[in-house]
Amino acid sequence: MDKKKEIEAKVDDTTNDKLVVLEADDTALKNEVTSLKAKNAALKEEYTSLKAKNAALKEEYTSLKEENEALKEEQQEAQEVVKDLKAQMKTSKGVKSNTIKIGKEMYKVVGGFQRKGDKYTAEDIASDEKIAKELLEKGSGLIIKVN
Repeated sequence: MDKKKEIEAKVDDTTNDKLVVLEADDTALKNEVTSLKAKNAALKEEYTSLKAKNAALKEEYTSLKEENEALKEEQQEAQEVVKDLKAQMKTSKGVKSNTIKIGKEMYKVVGGFQRKGDKYTAEDIASDEKIAKELLEKGSGLIIKVN
């Protein structure tokens, strides 16, 4: 019977050793599960934050896209205006604008006059600063301040 007790003792020792190892494994796994749960919670927070940032960026993108479309339309309109102005410039070459700068001010000559038998057109007055100054000093309605 001693042999039976000896075998039972060995089985008990082996079982106890296995139980100690299993308890240590169980504790390690519990610690790992706790750590993974904490990481999971942190990742969920980061996901929520990134989701909010993504929504804000989408809204900003939409706003910028709308602004870009408006600017494209404005640019197209400006290009049409430039095209029209270029066409006007081509048709008005050789035509004088009847403007003159006296001092720091710009004036437009709106008509002509006759003096001592000489006839002066608006173009003549605009091209002769001396005559334009005389008219301006006299308060003539032939010269109008532009700016």
